[in-house]
Amino acid sequence: MADNSVAAEPPMSPVYRLKVSLVGTRPPIWRRLQISGAMTLKQLHLAIQAVMGWQNYHLYMFRIDGLEYGQPDPELPCVNAGSVTVRQALPTQTVRCTYEYDFGDGWEHKISVEAIAPDAPVGRPVCLDGRRAGPPEDCGGVPGYERVLEALADPKDPEHDEMVKWTGGDFDPERFDVEEANRRLGSERSLKPPRPKKNRVGTRGSRTPHSNPDVEPPLPTGMTHEDMDTLSAIMAAELDARGLTPDQTTEAVLEDLMLDIHARALSLGLRALAAERRLSPAASERTDS
Repeated sequence: MADNSVAAEPPMSPVYRLKVSLVGTRPPIWRRLQISGAMTLKQLHLAIQAVMGWQNYHLYMFRIDGLEYGQPDPELPCVNAGSVTVRQALPTQTVRCTYEYDFGDGWEHKISVEAIAPDAPVGRPVCLDGRRAGPPEDCGGVPGYERVLEALADPKDPEHDEMVKWTGGDFDPERFDVEEANRRLGSERSLKPPRPKKNRVGTRGSRTPHSNPDVEPPLPTGMTHEDMDTLSAIMAAELDARGLTPDQTTEAVLEDLMLDIHARALSLGLRALAAERRLSPAASERTDS
């Protein structure tokens, strides 16, 4: 008996060519991606994580024509990035789009729609090109990354050995391998968010996976261990005043609170801020030593 069944047509969607550029780095760090318009913004987030070398440890946000798309969170209202496709969010090449990852370090990326090709069978994303390695996680944003590169480049720098160990011993800021980027994109892990890492209060956050567990992450420029201890005490006092513990709060809340504390510390000074929070004199006096 003849088989009269008709094979189902493969799903079709426009093909996008995007350029993702990290804002503020010199020389520039960027990636060029070819993706299906049927991909959700959440999947685009994971693709960017893969090709930039990020680890998906932190929250993210797309900002497109005045709307924000990200991971739904009670403390961070936004459109669910998993419910909107690239085709819906970026219907033309003129749409302005930014992507921010890790609100503490503030890694902002500009996304340019370079081309939109006619409908084609939906396929996996492909990295076409790129330049330079992505910065290590939790290094303190662009200023912190510049400090990392400065220390790595100068064997006489007091933080040189620590930075070498912290970045894994073989970090090359100029290196980008498109084949390696596509291997990460092709891995199932690149489309499944890993278990989130909790930031340690008062530090740059979790270490990179390849870093030496016996070496502490480098401190932000101009900060001492005593300063960080004081910031941790202030953070603990803030949470206690709200009847919360770190385990009872989201990462977004902790990062937002830490940013506020850092900003006030820059304005008032750590000693004054500690006194304002009614911490013990010892906690604030350590910052003057």
